[in-house]
Amino acid sequence: HVRAAGFVEHIAVRETGVRVRRGQNLLSVYSPEVYQAQSELLAVKDWPALDAGKSSGDRARRKLELLGMSKSALDQLLKKGEPMRTIGIGSPIAGYVTKKNVVLGSYVTPEMVLYEIQDLSRVYVVGDVFLRDVPHVATGSEARFVPSGRPGEAVTGKIDLVYPLVNAEARTRRVRMQ
Repeated sequence: HVRAAGFVEHIAVRETGVRVRRGQNLLSVYSPEVYQAQSELLAVKDWPALDAGKSSGDRARRKLELLGMSKSALDQLLKKGEPMRTIGIGSPIAGYVTKKNVVLGSYVTPEMVLYEIQDLSRVYVVGDVFLRDVPHVATGSEARFVPSGRPGEAVTGKIDLVYPLVNAEARTRRVRMQ
């Protein structure tokens, strides 16, 4: 999501299935609201505090942080001394892009989901265990999953849930392995 409405001017991650790092730039957006807030920060950055609280510059900087501008981008803005046309939107987590809902030039709002990123470092496998084998299966015990068609690629994990319901037709009980 973006935090301020704007127009997509550059897309860095163009396809699904791509691995991204936390903070990696996904796209760049021109937002009139963010551009105006940058101009305000530059105008008031050297003003003294009117009371014992924060200065106008501190408040303007905080506003930009709340609009999604990173601390490094803010430092670059203050160093450069002029507003940046676009701001980069970084990935909130490391993982794989599973959905991309953005195109170049589109108008985006905070309500829109631009990317879906999944952390696949931990996944769950749900399987069925025959009733005769259920007494040997308990939460916390080690289990092995063999993908169909790939007998040499067995995956080992721990059972973290044994479902309470029994499938009467198949005479099985479901388990979840992490």
